[in-house]
Amino acid sequence: MPFNLHTCVSVTCDECAEGWGEDFTVHFASEAEALSELRRDGWLVMGNKLRCPSCALHADCLATGHRHGDWEPREMHGVTFRVRFCEHCGEMNTDPSRDQLTNLWRLAAMVNEIDVREGGPI
Repeated sequence: MPFNLHTCVSVTCDECAEGWGEDFTVHFASEAEALSELRRDGWLVMGNKLRCPSCALHADCLATGHRHGDWEPREMHGVTFRVRFCEHCGEMNTDPSRDQLTNLWRLAAMVNEIDVREGGPI
């Protein structure tokens, strides 16, 4: 039985370490082929650094600022708060902050005798 050695290229994001492909690793015949496909799929290629589309959007927002939508009112476990999302990268902001909300939910759980772990935050 003959053995054949095949050399291929696979890629991962330098930011989040995720690869290209959801449930499998994509193999490319060459680095040039990989770069061409990555660019076509929205990856950011900067010298020898690669960022997946999600991390590329987040990096863009860090450099240029988020584009937040309007605040939306929410209520959970008796705690009223506001939430908004960046229309570019999807990052979520809350008012009060997530840490403050977590504390408020814990207090509400003690007062209302509810289990915040069942519904989870947001």
